[in-house]
Amino acid sequence: MEQISTLLTRYPWLNTLIDRGLRVILIIAVVLVCAKLIHLISLQILAFAKKAHRENGHGREREKRIETVVKLVDTSLRVILFGAAILMGLRELGLDITPLLTGAGIAGVALGFGAQSLVKDTIAGFFLLVEDQIRIGDVIKLNNLLSGTVERMELRVIAIRDGDGTLHIVPNGEIKSVSNMTYDFACAVVDLPFTYQVDLKRLSEVLEKVACEFEEDPKWKMQLRSRVEVLGVTKFEHTHMTVEISAKTEPHSKWSVARELRKRVKFALDEAGVEQVRA
Repeated sequence: MEQISTLLTRYPWLNTLIDRGLRVILIIAVVLVCAKLIHLISLQILAFAKKAHRENGHGREREKRIETVVKLVDTSLRVILFGAAILMGLRELGLDITPLLTGAGIAGVALGFGAQSLVKDTIAGFFLLVEDQIRIGDVIKLNNLLSGTVERMELRVIAIRDGDGTLHIVPNGEIKSVSNMTYDFACAVVDLPFTYQVDLKRLSEVLEKVACEFEEDPKWKMQLRSRVEVLGVTKFEHTHMTVEISAKTEPHSKWSVARELRKRVKFALDEAGVEQVRA
């Protein structure tokens, strides 16, 4: 010990080197422990979320989205942590990091101006994933213009295939509004035009019979979330009035349920001798 003390007294720079070296080692140790904790916490969150979604009947696609978000946050936090550790280590070694911070700031500003759209798309995509606004397979309308089925979701873009089979790639930053037509459930609405001379009592009896038979059909019963309701007259036009039938359905069944109801109503009206408005 005396020899070490003498050595340190004779060479002050050695004492400084050891002191700074220990600080750097401590910084590295703390950073590694923190990074490991962040990673473990991310894994726990991911495992918990996957378990919860499986218990609630959600599909693998939602698990993949959660995994994407958790991994992104995990990686981002660790990159920030290691970057801060490098700067702290350089400062402890006696290096002036001011020029480095200044240069990094200027480069960051330049990069920010050059990649504004990319950053905007990524941030928008991150919140789309976190807030669970859209899922793979949903039928949606974007900005009240483009509608179709969601085929792919990424941090930067979303891919939608319309009814013509065209695949549209839309940057997430361009999405201003989302209308999701298949989120959790949907509603099949059938509007039926009739002249003002129609016997509403007779018409209601025919439609109620169609609704009851439809609900009891095993093929269609599983597609319904509620009873088929005959709502009655919902609109008056110059030449006719509109009678509406509605039913809450499974998310992607609204169109098939509506088509089947129209077909059954047509057959029932023909059999009962009730005429609809002709085009």
